[in-house]
Amino acid sequence: MYDMNSVDDKANWLSQNLMSLMDRHIPLIKSYSKKLPAPWMTETIRQMQKLRDNALRTFKRERTPSTWDYYKSLRNITTSAIKRERKSYLEFKLRQMHSRGDHWKVFKKMVLCKEGYASATAFTVMQKLIVSLLIPPLPPV
Repeated sequence: MYDMNSVDDKANWLSQNLMSLMDRHIPLIKSYSKKLPAPWMTETIRQMQKLRDNALRTFKRERTPSTWDYYKSLRNITTSAIKRERKSYLEFKLRQMHSRGDHWKVFKKMVLCKEGYASATAFTVMQKLIVSLLIPPLPPV
């Protein structure tokens, strides 16, 4: 390197040596992303999310109170629709199960978040359904 006269030759030599060192000591590792299952996400909800996202982009571009109100209403409607669909899907799946073990399998598979903690809504739905399935309703008086 010291006996090279041109800067281009030195730069080429340096980049070649750095690349060979990186290839040897920093191997390329493939990683795969796992998407959590969300079977309650219907095509209608996805369209609602697109509308909401477009409304947010419009608000960021225009910055008017009317675009903010429009985005806020779409956000609230979309959030409530997702919660409603998730709750009805969980109720449907849990009513199909017959044993407690099956209930917990569904609960762990569908409800747990990335960190491993269940959401409060899903837990209360699960709790109410298990109680309603295990304890029959009282007859009317």
